Amino acid sequence: MVSVEKRQFIHNRIEYLMEWITARHKHPLISHRFGSRLLTYYNYVCTKEYPDHIFNDSEYLRCSSFRLKGLQKDARKKIGIKLINSKQIHLVDEKNRLSYISPEIQKLPKMAKIWFDIFSSTMDKNPGHGPVLDKILQLNKNALAVEVPIWTTTDRALINQDLQLTPYTCMSNEIFTGHIDLLLFDETDGSLVIADYKPENYLLRSLPQVATYGLVMKRVLKIKNVKCVSFSKEKAWVYDPEIVRTSIPQYLLQYGNPNLSWRSVLPSI
Repeated sequence: MVSVEKRQFIHNRIEYLMEWITARHKHPLISHRFGSRLLTYYNYVCTKEYPDHIFNDSEYLRCSSFRLKGLQKDARKKIGIKLINSKQIHLVDEKNRLSYISPEIQKLPKMAKIWFDIFSSTMDKNPGHGPVLDKILQLNKNALAVEVPIWTTTDRALINQDLQLTPYTCMSNEIFTGHIDLLLFDETDGSLVIADYKPENYLLRSLPQVATYGLVMKRVLKIKNVKCVSFSKEKAWVYDPEIVRTSIPQYLLQYGNPNLSWRSVLPSI
């Protein structure tokens, strides 16, 4: 049985339980790359210096609102197909297995389905994220942590002393907050993996949210090798977080050019 450490948050009246497995962060492949720094990040989040107040202030943006919406009819489906065909998104499902991505990452959809079905048969309500992610954390040997909070800081917030400059500061032109569903590592290339569980299977709609988590963690941990995984009970999409600053803006212009708050934020990260 693995040893799991925990820290509870109440953000906007919602309970979040950050959990992490210290021993896995000491894996020789990742310890010197980002494992040790992640552990110090969790420790910082557990101190009184952590800016808990901005997570409870409705003035600030939430990463969960960073979505692809306001597009022309069927645009998301078309964009998804184009990104997969151009291999900017790598599809993993029962028919597609990829030699260059860890088997532990590729088994996320199967694990989600197994535990969703188990919990659905024993609970009176939809099991949601928590129980499924808990089981993945415990049983997937590459899983590092769940419900990890992230935030950004602005120059104005520093000048006004609303926020402090720390070793984990990620600068942006807007303050925003979020919680990463799941952190893992990929032993095939030593990368940090930012994973997001979407049981409703709407993977493209939430891609800006997940990619933003990836961009922030690159800055916080001062690393380059980060990949994102959006997964449901049926499939997973694997992609570089930079896709949200390269290809996605082009498709937005092509399919309606909606006015979305995150479009002006991402270039500043």
